[in-house]
Order: sequence, then C-alpha cells, then structure tokens
Amino acid sequence: MIAYLLTIGISQVNGQSATSIADGPWMMSTTWDCGCVPVDGYTVTINHNVVLASDYLISSGGITINASGTLSESGSHGMLVTTNGTLNIAGTFSFSALAIQGGTIHNTGTMSGLDSLYIDANFDNQGTILTQKLYTQNSFANEGPVTVTDFLNNAVTVNYSTISASNFTNALSFENYGVISFSDGVNQNLVSNKNTFASTHDFLNMGWFYNIVDTAIVSIANNCTNSDSINHDAHIYNVGSVMVFNNFLNLDTLDGISIGSFCVGQHSANYGAMLGSFEFCDNTPPAIAPFIDFNSGYINAGITWCTSPCMLGLNENDHVKLAVFPNPSSEFINAGLQSENGRWMLLDFSGRVVLHGLFSAAKDCIIEVSGINAGLYQLVLTGYSETRSAIIAVE
Repeated sequence: MIAYLLTIGISQVNGQSATSIADGPWMMSTTWDCGCVPVDGYTVTINHNVVLASDYLISSGGITINASGTLSESGSHGMLVTTNGTLNIAGTFSFSALAIQGGTIHNTGTMSGLDSLYIDANFDNQGTILTQKLYTQNSFANEGPVTVTDFLNNAVTVNYSTISASNFTNALSFENYGVISFSDGVNQNLVSNKNTFASTHDFLNMGWFYNIVDTAIVSIANNCTNSDSINHDAHIYNVGSVMVFNNFLNLDTLDGISIGSFCVGQHSANYGAMLGSFEFCDNTPPAIAPFIDFNSGYINAGITWCTSPCMLGLNENDHVKLAVFPNPSSEFINAGLQSENGRWMLLDFSGRVVLHGLFSAAKDCIIEVSGINAGLYQLVLTGYSETRSAIIAVE
C-alpha cells in the first residue's frame, strides 16, 4: 500500500552490527560505534536520538530502538520491513510512513508522526500508536492505546486496550475486549464486542455484529442502521446493551435473548425481522403495541417492551454537542472553557446520575473520573441558555 514510497538502491550487508554512541544523523559515521553508516542487513541498536534523512528498507537484520532511543525523520520518508527484517520499538519511532510486509515487529514504546501504517505481518502492539491511516492486512493484536483518523481492518484484529478513530471500517474480523470509539463506522463482515463499542456519530452494520456478553455496551450517539442492500443478511445479535441516541433503522435481522436490550432515543423502524426474546425500548413509542414507531416487518412474540423510558434525559432534541478531552480517559475529562455558570451531571446508560457538580463562567470544567467504573457515560452540562452533552468513555 505504501511500498511505492520506497525506492532503495542500497546493497545488502548481512551479519554486521551498529550501536549508537551519540545523538546525531544516521548518515554520520560518528553516530555509530562501528565508525560506519549502517544499511539494510545490519543489526542496528539505537540508544540515542538518531535522525534519518532518507527512506529505509529492512529485508534482513533489523533495528532495535531501546527505551532511551529515538528514531525520527528529517523531511518526509518511509520505512519498509520485509521477509526477514525486524523492527523492535521500546523508545520512540517517528516516521511519515511505515509498511510491514513480512518480518517481525514489536512495539512497547511510541510510534508517532505517522501518516500511514500498513500491517501485513503478525503484530502484537503493546505500546502507543499515533497515525493518520491504519490498514491491517494480517493478524493484529492491540494491547496499547491507538489513536487513528482512518482505520481499515482487513484482517483478524483483537483489541484488548483502547482504539480511538475518526472513521472505522471493518472488512474482515474485529474482536473487542477493550474500548473502541469512533465518529462514523461501518461493519462489512464480523464484529464481536465483549466490552465497549462506541460511535460518536453514525454506525452502519452490513455484516454480523455480536454484542456477546451481558456487560457489553454498544453506544451510537446519532443514527444506527442494520442493513445489507446486496445480500440482505445484516444481523445484530445482542446479549448486552445497545443504545442508539437518535434514530434506529432495521432492514434485516435483530436477534438476542431476554437479558439483551435495545434502547432508541428517537425514531425506530423495523422492515426486517426481530427474533429472539430481547427487550426493545423506544423513548418515543406509539400508543399501542408493538411499541416501535414504524413496523412493516416481522416481530417475534418473545420480544418484550420496556414500561419506562430508557436513557433518561438522553433523548433531548435541544442538546448541543459538547467536545471533551481526553476521551477516553481514566483520570479526568475537560469540557473546556465555560461562558456561564451552571451544573454538570454524569449519567450511566440507565440514566442514573453517578457524579454531579457545578461549573463556573470563564473557567475550564474539569471532572475527575478515576473513582468510577469503566464504561460509557453521558456528560450533561446545563446552563442558563442551553444544555450541552457528550458521550465519554471511562477506562
């Protein structure tokens, strides 16, 4: 995908090593203990701040960046790891483009400054990744925080930590044991969620989506559609909680058991099939059963309808979207500078207030969240002129 960035004509040298002895440019022999300039085939160890001003190929040998080391670029360059190459990062790696098309990669440090990261090799990430584009073409196990603008998964990916994306597309298999949050997303194949799966805008399910345990939460802050216009086999199977804060449209199949629940803040429509025995709640229900706004499909007799509103206070049309940071967070959230005095509340998915307090004009509204359970919450700020809200994830 990004291999075109690399046109490298350096002859390969096997079995030699070079270790940094000072901060400096890669191409200066005084940077290395060998008094040479390492090329592809060398075993390179970086303990200092080393700057590389060209593209680089690792087809054999490798680069190890220890905790005290940094490898960064001068200009805009790419690195390609293939066949028998190795890249081990315990310190900091900062390049515009990195393609892993074989070989071995380990990250327990920080990968940053990336415009694109292409993974076509087994990769168990235990560090931090900051990239604009992430494309997975091989097995990817994530155990560290990942922040990405565009995430395309075309592999078997398992997330144990936190992934924060603007756009999320799953084209093969995504299994989530941690927290994934994104703005807009689409599932084209298989998602298995066992913790927190959150969209701050819209989500389209075209494949199979399993919300597979009773503690699993799916939160869609705007609209959710379950539909495959080609094969008509989009399927959501829910054992946990699915919350859609605006409109929910089902054109194919919803399924689940009695402990599973769907909660819709605004309009709900079913033109497909609702199977199983899950609970369905609509905060704007019609007066008679079935309590779904528009229905011309099939609804199984085992479906139950809640008798009280779900997501209390979360379905107000006049809420202004609020930007908070960091999100997700395990310590605090900052709702930014306030223009008036007012009150804030933090609600869980059932509408229960878990934290509350006051905020002041001309000051940042900072809220400590380290003492509450991990999960999704809604932050609501009420002032004299408007109500603002945001969905936040607590780690």
